[in-house]
This record gives sequence, structure tokens and C-alpha cells, in this order.
Amino acid sequence: MKKEKEFKKQLVWFDECSYAEEVSRANWKLFKIQDAFKWCEERVNPKLIDKKRFMNEGFSKVFLDAIKEENKDKIQLDISASKLANLLDISIAPLLEFQQEYNKLDSIILLEEGVYKVEISQETYKRYTKNEKENEALDVANELISVLGKIDKHRTIRPAFIQNAFQNFIRYDFRDNKYLYNIDYR
Repeated sequence: MKKEKEFKKQLVWFDECSYAEEVSRANWKLFKIQDAFKWCEERVNPKLIDKKRFMNEGFSKVFLDAIKEENKDKIQLDISASKLANLLDISIAPLLEFQQEYNKLDSIILLEEGVYKVEISQETYKRYTKNEKENEALDVANELISVLGKIDKHRTIRPAFIQNAFQNFIRYDFRDNKYLYNIDYR
């Protein structure tokens, strides 16, 4: 009885550039929330700021709540937190700018053990084969790419001609200057 070969997915490509862009955007968002929290720490006791609420409900709202909590014994009048901030000569305009910049970015910030972090999965930017047929095609494409690399040492090869000659079985990535198996070819 013939035993079937177990399918094992293979990595076709990893989009390093898109991954690096996402990491950069996520880090900018992380810097914005860290800068906003540092700004708040300089004006109010940081223990009064719930970091999860700060991230989810808005910087200025949580900051104003912390100001009101910190000064509740000093002021007997029932005034709003924003009026209290004005009395203390604290402008929340910088905090609103941090919030605006933070909201522009769509990355996800996590709160782990009281520390803001970003976590970007590389798997999102990887493409794998889905079946044995694609595995075989990938192996052939890698052999072809290897041969083209050897030929390129002796003759100039035009990527557009190669792509057309092989009906886009392989494609040339001009960003990284290399051939790749075109898993999406038809």
C-alpha cells in the first residue's frame, strides 16, 4: 500500500517592507500614548490615572478625573474638572494634540502589567503554500531563480522579458531586486 506524503506548508515570501511600516506606525502610536502619560505624570499623581481607562476612554477625560480626585480636599465647591484645571493654570491642549495624533494611527496598543506595548505578528505578512501542487511549483520556481542568478553573472537579464517568457510564473520584485515565485499567477 502506497503511503501518502504528508503536506507541509512552505514559506513563499515575507513582506518585510510592509511589516517594517506597520511596526513603525505602531511604535509612533506607542510613543504618543507614552508621551501623553508622561505629560500627565508631570501635573498629577500618576497613581490616580488608570492606564486602561487612559487608553480606552481618552487622555483628557481620565486626566481631568485625576485632577479632580487629587484636589477634592482643597476645593469645597462643586466645579467641573475642566474649570478646576483652568484654576490650576493647566492647559489640556497638548493632551488633546496627543490624543488626536494617537487616534490617527490604527495600530493596536496593549497594556500588559501596567506597561503599554505593541505586538505585530509577522505571520500576517507571510504567504505560505496551501497544497502539495503549490509546493512542487515553489520548488521549480526556486530552481529557475537559482539558474537565472547564475546566468546573470555572465549576461544581462531583463526581468520584464523573463516574467513574460515564463508567463508570470515568477515575478521580479524591484524593491528588493530579486525574483519570487508568483503564487498568484493564473
